[in-house]
Amino acid sequence: ACALIGIGVVAVLVVPVARTTAQGRVDTWRETIDVVTERPVLGWGPEGFRVGFAKHVSAEWVRTYGVAQIPDRAHNALLDVTVSSGILGLAAYMALLGVAGVALWRRRERPLAVSLLAGVVAYLAQAQLSFDTFDTAAMAWLVVGAVTSQTRDRERRLLPRRLTSSSAAALAAISVGALASDHLIDAASSQPRATAFDRLAIAARVWPHSSDAGALAATVAAADGDGLLRARATELVGGWPDPYVQLRLAQALGPERGRVLLDRLHVAMPTNPDLYVAIFNSYVVDDPVAACRALDHAIALSPETQRSRLTRARSQSCG
Repeated sequence: ACALIGIGVVAVLVVPVARTTAQGRVDTWRETIDVVTERPVLGWGPEGFRVGFAKHVSAEWVRTYGVAQIPDRAHNALLDVTVSSGILGLAAYMALLGVAGVALWRRRERPLAVSLLAGVVAYLAQAQLSFDTFDTAAMAWLVVGAVTSQTRDRERRLLPRRLTSSSAAALAAISVGALASDHLIDAASSQPRATAFDRLAIAARVWPHSSDAGALAATVAAADGDGLLRARATELVGGWPDPYVQLRLAQALGPERGRVLLDRLHVAMPTNPDLYVAIFNSYVVDDPVAACRALDHAIALSPETQRSRLTRARSQSCG
């Protein structure tokens, strides 16, 4: 089932698709191919999609869809696994599902096995058009766990108990960490700045490089008037791999203090018009020529709905 779904995804990537509401997703899949190509073996790591996508997204995609909602997932399980874990991770993912599928197929005469097999296939089908959440992923892997529990004692002994126990413990720890981080981030959004930052710092340690935590920390940096919290937030967010969080921080720090970050983001997100708008705002007083050049880039990369506003800004500032 997974192989058939993969073939379908490849066909969609190759064959032109009529412009429908699904076109944006298909275009994102096509853009993801370049992300995979740069790091094919080990991938970009957890939460690495936005980093790779920002670097490789084409100007045409940005002009069509803008950057207000940059995807942090490919909305396709096979592509998401490949981006985060590379071909090796995809092979392990496919092997795990294959083992579960074979175990179920051998017991296809049992009604329970048929039901579990249908559940796994349904999960795989929806995962090719969406992304994992705690609800869907937890339920799917519980089904896979139920599959292994249906194996005969002779087969079950092939898996060392220590290996299965340690794997279960690791999965539980990851789930608890992610849930705790989400809870801390949600709580921070309604707290005073100092308290919010303390919660975000804990969330960052529990679940490193969460884009949501980074974006909120950058907002805290912008809102702090005395500078103490801004310095702590800058130190926290400065090491974030997500270039969109870096851009938010650069905008929060203001024209002069954010220049170092802006100059560094040229390589990380070369087709993002918001970056060039931020560069324009940073240099418009000290270096009007460089500022207007950056604004020209922003106009060329922006969707048509935003160009008129930027064109007016250019006529007012650059003549």
